[in-house]
Amino acid sequence: MNKVNMGTQPIGPEENALLKRNKQAPGFTTSIVRSRIQLLIERYIQFFNYDLQDYIRHQQVLKIDVPPEVLCSWYPTPNWKKDINKTLKNLMKIKRTLDADSNSDNMSLVSYANLDNLGLHLNVAPEVLQIYIITNGTPYTSLDYNLTKKIKHSYTYEMYWEMTKHDEPRDNYIFFLTPDDFKKKFSVNYNVTNILEKIIIPTQKEIEQFFREGLSPRFFTYQERRIIVGKCKKIEGWEFTIHNESRSKRQGIEAQEATLKKQVTFRLDSNLLDALKNAAKREHRSLNNFVETHLMEIMYKWPN
Repeated sequence: MNKVNMGTQPIGPEENALLKRNKQAPGFTTSIVRSRIQLLIERYIQFFNYDLQDYIRHQQVLKIDVPPEVLCSWYPTPNWKKDINKTLKNLMKIKRTLDADSNSDNMSLVSYANLDNLGLHLNVAPEVLQIYIITNGTPYTSLDYNLTKKIKHSYTYEMYWEMTKHDEPRDNYIFFLTPDDFKKKFSVNYNVTNILEKIIIPTQKEIEQFFREGLSPRFFTYQERRIIVGKCKKIEGWEFTIHNESRSKRQGIEAQEATLKKQVTFRLDSNLLDALKNAAKREHRSLNNFVETHLMEIMYKWPN
């Protein structure tokens, strides 16, 4: 077993701490503390650049010790110890997935957890580490670790994760969620009104506030999509459009460069035309006749 003592090995500056996350990694629960612990574990794993394939191959358990000062700064409330202890129970709950042939896969993020005066002690099983691997060719996205520590709404973690996953050209910077998608993601039995009022509106406001404060380059807007069922219109789901300040600036620069290139090309073409007219005039010939006679010479002098 490999042990990492975070009391003696700092995990580096928190400024601009981007956490690479496999797009196949599991989503987040509605527990803020559990989501933070999950991201904290992933950050430690990535910072030390563990060879997770080697762990799996040799069936090694990853042991992590997180000192109290890190926990306090990460979850700064008077009841941080009580809250983390409560969350550890959820972290160790077995998650079961079944396929069409009733084959099952049972796992939990943490196989052992203990909280004492020396900090938080965790064991992560090698098989579980597989879903967090980032290698060449792995589709992944980057989360701002500092921003995730500021999230206060229990549903924002998952919506923020969903937004970053689809902020790319292949998805046209759009994602779509049905009422059933929300029920599965958040393990709730909300109707469409509750989904809108308790999940979509609060998370959209919190993420947009991050954008206004300059903490995040992106935010999303949403629009209902309805279908006709019988004589009534029913909400099919919500289409979310991702707005990214960095992307907008880049596209603006590219548009300016394209416009400038056209202007330069036009000026060059105008200059060339004037030169040809003057040359034809000196030889007392028409422009067309002059161009036909000196075509090869013109192409040599002005290849572009």
